[in-house]
Amino acid sequence: MAEEKRNEKEIVGELKRLEDLGDKASVENLLENNEMEFDVRDKKYRIKKLSFKQKQELAQKRIKKYNTLLQEKDDKGSFIHKTESELIELYKERGIDIDGMVKKFGVLEIKKQDYYLKLGELIKNKVPEQELEPFRKEIEKIKAEQRELSVKKTTLLDGTLEIQLLVFIYSYIAFLVTEIKVGDKWEKAFKTYKDFENTENQLIDEIIYYVSLMTGTGV
Repeated sequence: MAEEKRNEKEIVGELKRLEDLGDKASVENLLENNEMEFDVRDKKYRIKKLSFKQKQELAQKRIKKYNTLLQEKDDKGSFIHKTESELIELYKERGIDIDGMVKKFGVLEIKKQDYYLKLGELIKNKVPEQELEPFRKEIEKIKAEQRELSVKKTTLLDGTLEIQLLVFIYSYIAFLVTEIKVGDKWEKAFKTYKDFENTENQLIDEIIYYVSLMTGTGV
């Protein structure tokens, strides 16, 4: 999987597609017996929570990758990857307030959750559909604002050491835990990490999305 800097159009597309996935499935609906099943292009996949042995392997790979990123230099002997805090300070000198973006995103998230709660109560009380629409529109408006902030922040920080490490961690977890159904049996989807890296982007993105759901529940 290429680690090249993405442009805003690509990031917007990814965020919209993942939001659509999120609308179709929740952790509560997907997570049963510590595994998730999903379909991609008529093939059935599943991911399972990391075993203790897999966690040990991941920890070793993470440390190795971190040290590689930390020490990597260009032809002039300068370090290639800046840390997030270093880059945030550089942007601050240019008048770009990334910390402010994060705070604004958090305020919007609280507001969005409040609308979700109100919407849930109205649905529970079986109010007419037209009374629900204003709340849904406000939620969509907030999601659009959050997406814009996410795209801007992601674009600015896309090449940081932390982002590169996080991408690797999620990718390696996906490699470790993904299985594909062949007949009535489950088999490891990727024999090697290189096989995973060479897989089409759509499949990788969707697997990593479901991995993020599972890791959010305490892998």
